[in-house]
Amino acid sequence: MVPQFIGILLLFFGTSIARWIAGLVLIGVASAVVWPTTMALILDAVPPDQRRGYLGLTSLGIIIGMLLGPTLGGLAYSHGGNRALWGMVLGVTVADLILRILIVEPRANQSASDAKRGKRTPLIFWSLLRSPRALTALWATFALATALTSFDGSLAIHVNDAFGWDAQSTSLLWIAMVLPGLATPLVGWMVDRYGGARYLTAVGFFISAICFICLRFVTANTTGQKALLCTLLALIGAFLGTLIPLFSSEISRVASETQQQQSQTLDARGVFAQSGGLWWAIYTLGLAVGPLWGGFAQRDASWAVMTLSLGVFCAVTSVPTFLHTGGWLWASHGIPT
Repeated sequence: MVPQFIGILLLFFGTSIARWIAGLVLIGVASAVVWPTTMALILDAVPPDQRRGYLGLTSLGIIIGMLLGPTLGGLAYSHGGNRALWGMVLGVTVADLILRILIVEPRANQSASDAKRGKRTPLIFWSLLRSPRALTALWATFALATALTSFDGSLAIHVNDAFGWDAQSTSLLWIAMVLPGLATPLVGWMVDRYGGARYLTAVGFFISAICFICLRFVTANTTGQKALLCTLLALIGAFLGTLIPLFSSEISRVASETQQQQSQTLDARGVFAQSGGLWWAIYTLGLAVGPLWGGFAQRDASWAVMTLSLGVFCAVTSVPTFLHTGGWLWASHGIPT
């Protein structure tokens, strides 16, 4: 957490682009360290048949933070400037640190007992990358993060050009995407109980593709066009934003199968930490690519081309998710992958 605090302070007091970039790098490094250990604690404590539901609760925090952040950030920046914005972030980070101390501390003894049993944790990245099921989950995770964050810069520019909205008005649009994300734990629980992850993920990407393509029609400053924009954003948040726990669960299930095959030698918590770290790395890669994709595509082409490209991206992703989510579709018929 120390690099995260230093990064926030650089952003709070920084007066140059170099310091801002350094601050963001430190925040990213801290997140990369914290997330795998947190994921390992959750997966180690929850039965396999209930993981999607619990990961849904975890993903709910990601969805709300990722989508509500621009809303609160826009309001804070509009009314208080840069210091108010990063002061709010610092307060959230302090609260996060307190909660992490309360969560991690009771499990310290169990971690020591695992070490005494002598179980090792070799790198399992290559085992995961050789699995079509794991590769599909990682690709879908990258596509999901890329598509959702593609609006970070492009949406504000487009609504300013089309509607004349300022930063505060634009930030309120994110609420349309946040509200459906509240159903993320429910989606995870339903898939744990009734199944259907294959169909839910494929349909989610396909409908989101249609919504992205339809965003090209939002060009005029009319009430109908504004309503259409909010509706399409809400649908994307509902069909795409709620899928995060399904793909993180997919990676954990492949890791669990690997650990069970070598249960005498592999430490379960270490395996889950590695799989969670790999998933988080791919997810954050999507978070980095998304704004670049949206910003450069809109600048060098147009809003219509940018949304069309993301729609095609989501449509293509729906194919492997249908074939491999939950295992190979035709495995029961003996057809090889």
